[in-house]
Amino acid sequence: MSIIKHFHSAVILSLMSFSVLAVPFYYDYTIEGKVVGVVSNQSATTPCYVAVKDINNSSRSGYYHAMSDLNKCQTARMAYALGLDTKLWAKIAPGTNSNDVIAIELHSGEVKWWN
Repeated sequence: MSIIKHFHSAVILSLMSFSVLAVPFYYDYTIEGKVVGVVSNQSATTPCYVAVKDINNSSRSGYYHAMSDLNKCQTARMAYALGLDTKLWAKIAPGTNSNDVIAIELHSGEVKWWN
């Protein structure tokens, strides 16, 4: 249990260190809440899909979003297992069955990006 707490703290601290910059990527929308599903996929381009129950009841709440990076998949699995607050930063992917997650953020309260 102490390893999980230490890892959780390290993830939170590393994410907080990025919060001093303006958002460093383009996104179409965000979803924030608890991860309610993670599906593994044996594909190099889309190793998993993740769904988040949005706290603002977004129309995208609970829908699976494609993850293009194995590290993001592992972060999503950890967030699911530990029940962590999660924010997905996503881009609309026309012509596909799910939109793309470009960033995943774990947090334990309100965090902000500098303008």
